[in-house]
Amino acid sequence: MYFSKKVTPYKKQINVKKTTFCSYFVLVFASFFTGAKCDWTGNIKNITTTEILPFVNITTKINDALTGTQTDFDGNYTIELPPGSHTLQFSVVGYNTETRVVALNAAQTLTLNIEMTEKKEILETVVITSSKFEQKLGEQVVSLEVIKPSLIENSNTTAIDNALQKVPGVDVIDGQANIRGGSGYSYGAGSRVMLLMDDLPILTADAGFPDWSFLPVENISQIEIIKGASSALYGSSAMNGIVNLRTAYPKTEPETKLSFFTSALGNPPANLTNDILYDANNMPVVLANGDTAFQKKAWWGGEIPFETGFSFGHRQKFKQLDFVSGLYLLSSDSHRQTDFSRRARANINLRYRVPTVPGLAIGLNLNTMITRSTSFLIWNRNNGQPGQPGYVGDAGAYQLWTNTPQINNKGRKLSVDPFIEYFTRNNIRIKLLGRYYINHNRNDTNQSTLSDFYYSEGQFQKRFPKLNLTTTAGITYSLAKTNAELYASDTINKGKYQATNLAGYVQLDKKFYQKLNLSLGARFERNTIESESEAKSVLRAGVNYQAAEYTYIRASYGQAYRFPTIAEKFVDTQLGGVNVGALTVPIGIFPNPSLKSETGWSAELGVKQGFAISEWKGLVDVAAFINEYSNMMEFTFGASNIVQKLVQSLYWPEYDTTVIVLPDPNGIAVGFQSLNIGDTRIFGLDASVVGQGSLFGAPTTLLAGYTWTNPKFKDFDKVEKLLSSSDENVLKYRFRHTAKLDAETRISKLSFGLGVRYFSFMEAIDEAFAVFLPGVRQFREEHNTGDLIVDARILFHVSENSTLSFLCNNLFNREYAMRPALMDSPRQFTVKYALDLKGKPK
Repeated sequence: MYFSKKVTPYKKQINVKKTTFCSYFVLVFASFFTGAKCDWTGNIKNITTTEILPFVNITTKINDALTGTQTDFDGNYTIELPPGSHTLQFSVVGYNTETRVVALNAAQTLTLNIEMTEKKEILETVVITSSKFEQKLGEQVVSLEVIKPSLIENSNTTAIDNALQKVPGVDVIDGQANIRGGSGYSYGAGSRVMLLMDDLPILTADAGFPDWSFLPVENISQIEIIKGASSALYGSSAMNGIVNLRTAYPKTEPETKLSFFTSALGNPPANLTNDILYDANNMPVVLANGDTAFQKKAWWGGEIPFETGFSFGHRQKFKQLDFVSGLYLLSSDSHRQTDFSRRARANINLRYRVPTVPGLAIGLNLNTMITRSTSFLIWNRNNGQPGQPGYVGDAGAYQLWTNTPQINNKGRKLSVDPFIEYFTRNNIRIKLLGRYYINHNRNDTNQSTLSDFYYSEGQFQKRFPKLNLTTTAGITYSLAKTNAELYASDTINKGKYQATNLAGYVQLDKKFYQKLNLSLGARFERNTIESESEAKSVLRAGVNYQAAEYTYIRASYGQAYRFPTIAEKFVDTQLGGVNVGALTVPIGIFPNPSLKSETGWSAELGVKQGFAISEWKGLVDVAAFINEYSNMMEFTFGASNIVQKLVQSLYWPEYDTTVIVLPDPNGIAVGFQSLNIGDTRIFGLDASVVGQGSLFGAPTTLLAGYTWTNPKFKDFDKVEKLLSSSDENVLKYRFRHTAKLDAETRISKLSFGLGVRYFSFMEAIDEAFAVFLPGVRQFREEHNTGDLIVDARILFHVSENSTLSFLCNNLFNREYAMRPALMDSPRQFTVKYALDLKGKPK
């Protein structure tokens, strides 16, 4: 909420020599004929932290006409004014407006430095993703959540997807983000949620898949999550929402952060009924002391899996140069047999503010990572019979299925982001942005993928203070190239494909009467894959009305569009084999070159209500939403003709032998293929509360929320009912109900944190999982009431700049699987030490 203070002329920082009334009159009189003017210059900072404030708006009225300028990257400004008395207003999102009344003589250059007070209310949080310029959180026309670095650091988040699990309405299933039920699970290809790093796409070129571990958790300013269609500004993959990680720039004082942690896994919970150990004669094994022997679900025996990591981050200003660097090392042994990850990531961000051209900055951001890992695809739970060789019972939930090969991976990733930014005094911003993203993954199972992504964007933005209007327009071009064994079954391309995207967008953001915000946007883009080309346009509209001082009502509508990825069209790979009677049948993922794009729209009506109750301040957000998709793309189970008849006779009597026939030269195969499954509708309610205050006299922060979704096919036909594990009309791999909470309170040198996540039972999955994969149906029957996962943490603040943390994830050792046949982690204990140093500016 902006407000103005009535003040007397600000003399303390104005370097003006006293003049007599006569000399002042002569100067003003002379300036009337000569046109002489005064230049006011100055610097603007945060009054508490002394941080410089770029892009502050300085406005005044001359003959009832509004005029003004902006500060540059270094917080400096110059405004040219005629002699006389003027009222200057200094305003920027997130700060209280400052007002100064100044009296000017002619032909002088004077100095006025300003210190501004930051607004601490959550509604005043500054965000940029929704409109590509700074706005208050409360004024957004769409649902937008913000994750601050403290939550990531205190929870010891090693990858961004773990932090997203704390956000109401957002779920991540085996790496794929799902916002308000808009996405399910699609086998590592295709995303309806656009992932951005510093406003630029960072999805893999071939599969459109997010690699959360590549994003620099050691260098985060904040993460902004938009819920709902955002294709008008950000294109194809943003039809369900956006996750935008914004990296931090240095402040006045240098900052250095170090942390080290190590984690150990506890044993999974024992199930005494199913874990009895049988011998070759199908008799229980009896120990020397007479006790019955049991299988251990922990495959590791006496070797406890550990996870160890180190992070380093440094940010500093060197005169005109902003310098940011980071390093992250991780060695992780999983609770899943043969599954491990080793990664080393380094990043450096450079921004040079050109002193001879105020407002001009050039920069280069680099982020690189090398990895070694194995892929765990499907468990081995209840495979075989007691007493038979290879039988492992429930312990197999943590062991790799013997019918799928172990995949050993070596990865290399690199993003190179050059940019030029120019901000003029007459409220024009011009940006030229680029990204080159290399994602090379080699393995020993003929499934390697080498993909390169080239992206460029030219952006023009003009602010009209007199009209309270901001216009944003841009042109983007991207090229995705891949050379992959994963797509190499064809004889023409031999795994080499490329796709392009050319788009233009425009958006208008207008404020009426300081209370009503209106946003209109449009985008036109052309996509190509090989010889196939398609052009689409999408529109977006939203409104936000400030009904009271802390009450904001919003409504929005956005069209959505997603073009298939290279992987969805051309992937052709084997995952192992399944036993169908006496026949071992290859199971795989098959290409579909005829796959079509999907379109849709989303709408919501919501309210943000700020509150101040006793010593608590925060906001409550409630939204009703609806999403509709046409020609929705999902991987769907099928089989070749021969196998369909065999499956029907042995396991699946109701299976229709005409539903989906997979292309296979041998005529023997089962697996999944990306198909246009039809039209869908998802509607529901999403509520969240964010606050900070006092709990029994201790400072406390709170993030909590609840989401209900009703995801359905518009026409739940015979085929969809057959292929789903549920007879009800519900989309696969969704939760109808989720509830989340994260709270932290500090008492003296100790902080106590609690994280809670509840997921209702995932009613529908692919029925093929239950038919063919060992133990899936039984596990779902045993865990059909949903899952409640509790995490706890204690932080000991050793000193002002160092913290020792003790964390326990999955405190009650709940056995659960977000994705079928992929068990999630049992109880995990972590010790972390973090050091945060600040130095003197140079």
